[in-house]
Amino acid sequence: MIAAMLLAAQLIGLQATEEDSPFYRASIDTHEAVWGFRDGIRVALWPHAIGDAPGQGGPRGLLRIGYPILDDGGHWLVNFIAIEPVVAGCTARSFSELEPSATDGEPGKVIEAGPPPGIDEEPPVDGHYPGHVDEGADHSTLRVCFRVEPFESGAHVYVVAAFHSDRPDEAELRAYREEGSAELAACILTATMGNYERLRELHLRGGIRTAGDIYGEYEGTGFAPHTVIPADDIPRTPSGDALIAATTGEEDPSATHPDPDRPWFWYYPGRKVTQYWRKPADDLGDDLRALVNARAVYWSSEWPIPGGVSFENFELVEPYRPGRPVVFGITFRSPGELVGP
Repeated sequence: MIAAMLLAAQLIGLQATEEDSPFYRASIDTHEAVWGFRDGIRVALWPHAIGDAPGQGGPRGLLRIGYPILDDGGHWLVNFIAIEPVVAGCTARSFSELEPSATDGEPGKVIEAGPPPGIDEEPPVDGHYPGHVDEGADHSTLRVCFRVEPFESGAHVYVVAAFHSDRPDEAELRAYREEGSAELAACILTATMGNYERLRELHLRGGIRTAGDIYGEYEGTGFAPHTVIPADDIPRTPSGDALIAATTGEEDPSATHPDPDRPWFWYYPGRKVTQYWRKPADDLGDDLRALVNARAVYWSSEWPIPGGVSFENFELVEPYRPGRPVVFGITFRSPGELVGP
């Protein structure tokens, strides 16, 4: 009887600890492959969606990025991040979303979650790896390793995501080569779906540049060419971090239905947010640059984007070194609040 009471007390204590945690973890808070914050940014893997999105939540081979954008505070998909390594001596990227998987020949590399390197933990037999939590002096950190199946180029990489409890709007991402991988010139992590929220404003040191400013009257059905933003044009935070943000020009993007006859078609159902990449000052060099491209029609369609051309891919690019940190963030704060006066 006493042993049973002690066990019950331990279980109650564990449950209370998890409920007090800022983190949202696979196999603990959900049966799906989702990690991040209870009240902040989240990352999910195919075939699991952010929120109650229909189907499988989008293509395979991507990190699904969500945030509590719904009016009731619920989470929903905001963007995808693709993993695009470039083998040394080449200029062409490999595309995690588009390259066929060796498992079934269908598009999209398989990405599997597990413990970060150096952590000896096994995923649950009947669930997903919940992530590893480190308790620091002033904040705690949830880490998950996302392993990508090998690319045809010979690149074989993994990405370690870290969620720091003092930064609930951000996911820190670090790319590494697996043993046996080809040497890399770069491993680009790109936010691939700016057209979902119709991102048209790029916030730079000299002011806002819009997709219309850069791409004019572009009317093609493919991607407009990449535009390079040099390091000197990327704003700095008071601590010296480089931070480049993109926003929609619409105050209420949820008021626009791209195709009224298909209410679900590319419909963004939430509040306006700022999406941004941040590069920490302690790993910031002159070799950093930002890239954007744009579309005038939605991906895999010829349906015009309401309001005209908008940014689609949005990324930071730098030479590969193992574990270089980049941070993707989503927030209700304005770009001006992020970088300060």
